[in-house]
Amino acid sequence: MKAAFRIGLFLTIGLSFIVVFTISSVTASEDQSALRREALQVVKDGSSHAVVIIGEAADEATREAAELLVSYVEKATNAVLPIITGNERHHAGKEDNKQISIYIGSDSGLPARHPSILRELSGMDGDGFVIRAAGKNIAIAGATSLGTQYGVISFLERYVGVRWLMPGPDGEDVPKSGDLLVPKGQLSEEPAFSFRLFSPLHIPAGVTGEVQYEWAKVNRMHGAVKFHHNLYNLFPPSEYAESHPEFYPLRDGTRFIPTTNTAWQPCFSADGLAEEAIRKINAYFTEHPEEQFFSLGVNDGGGFCEAGRIIPTIPIS
Repeated sequence: MKAAFRIGLFLTIGLSFIVVFTISSVTASEDQSALRREALQVVKDGSSHAVVIIGEAADEATREAAELLVSYVEKATNAVLPIITGNERHHAGKEDNKQISIYIGSDSGLPARHPSILRELSGMDGDGFVIRAAGKNIAIAGATSLGTQYGVISFLERYVGVRWLMPGPDGEDVPKSGDLLVPKGQLSEEPAFSFRLFSPLHIPAGVTGEVQYEWAKVNRMHGAVKFHHNLYNLFPPSEYAESHPEFYPLRDGTRFIPTTNTAWQPCFSADGLAEEAIRKINAYFTEHPEEQFFSLGVNDGGGFCEAGRIIPTIPIS
């Protein structure tokens, strides 16, 4: 009797689990189907159903972001998304206006009509971005142009499945698909760390080369804080060697005028050197209001000035 009861109990529990699991699977499948029905169909069967829109005055970084999006969508789907301006979109025919609009950048048109996007961006780190899909519109906008680039990169990772695993074309993984669906909704993202860098990958023409630089860029490496060797840019010999030779180091009592960027330092005790540095740094920030830092990193390779050198007497015990 007890054995029969146990068997019956196990059968009841097992059947209940199967029923619950089946219902859950059906519900999950229905949810996925509903999401697909509500998602924006950017590409269908290899044909474009969208246009990319940038502002008339979009800067180079924003235009590069739009071109990056178009390039990788084409690699994945074979569909080419046209890039147009907001004015061109406004004057487009009715048939064109049926397409999905992908707005790139905070000045592209759509974000300006959604103050909530601009409000969110205003409190973000410069590398932060918002991706919003609603109606027949998708907006990818950053707190800065660089943030917009990062938003496009995130879009490609999330919805196209692109990965940049190693520098160069062999390190790219671009899944092939005839369709591109973007779920409706809004996501916001900003970095946990403002400084993300493998030096010297931040230098386009550096020793590592352009391929390494491009890989670092799509992986959102950003040297927000500038601290690298830079005094040769502050006091270039071509500018000061004749007018202010005292800005350059004394070595064994002889003034050394450098011909390279390394193995020398300015003579920090020279009259007027600090004041000239202040003047040039202020001018730099005036000319580049977007910049937040100016590096005072010493030149590579030593070569300090020996003017007024005092050698301390160190007792030997």
